Amino acid sequence: MTVPTNYPVLSRIRQAVIYGIENRITEGGNAIRYRDGNEDIVSTEGYFTTFKHAYDPPKNIDQINEFPSCNVLTDNDFSNNFEDLTIGQNQGKAHNNFSLLLSCISSDINDPALVQDKMLHDIQKYFGINYYIPDQTGAQTCFDCNYESSTRWSTEDNEPRTGIDIIIKVRYRYRLTDPTLGG
Repeated sequence: MTVPTNYPVLSRIRQAVIYGIENRITEGGNAIRYRDGNEDIVSTEGYFTTFKHAYDPPKNIDQINEFPSCNVLTDNDFSNNFEDLTIGQNQGKAHNNFSLLLSCISSDINDPALVQDKMLHDIQKYFGINYYIPDQTGAQTCFDCNYESSTRWSTEDNEPRTGIDIIIKVRYRYRLTDPTLGG
């Protein structure tokens, strides 16, 4: 028995999300579409935020030392075409979707609504331009994603924080006989 050389598609998507948040969303940086090692500058009016870290598994707010940061979580994974797939179609592809929850946290509480708006803008812009969630080489990890909803929140603890929970709907495919092969 051999060990697969690639990660499962879902793991590759999560890794690409973390990479994009930590390395591509930078304050004052251009909004760029990344694909297959090539870059297309979409807008010189880029981002407001530089996220310090993206965590998967997520961390408790008390465990996060640098802000702004983002916790990355995934919701249940659903197949959209499970009724169309039969045992004989061993080369078939399943079309799945899941909700990606990005819990963005900041220590800047001077204007919480503005901070939340900026983090939401940056996530919407990055995943809107890079709707196929490119990995660090620019390779596509899913075939589509889009903003679904957001919820704003703040804490008044000893160390006040503000943040926004953003839900992105992600759609991807994988080959039935090899879940490391997307497309």
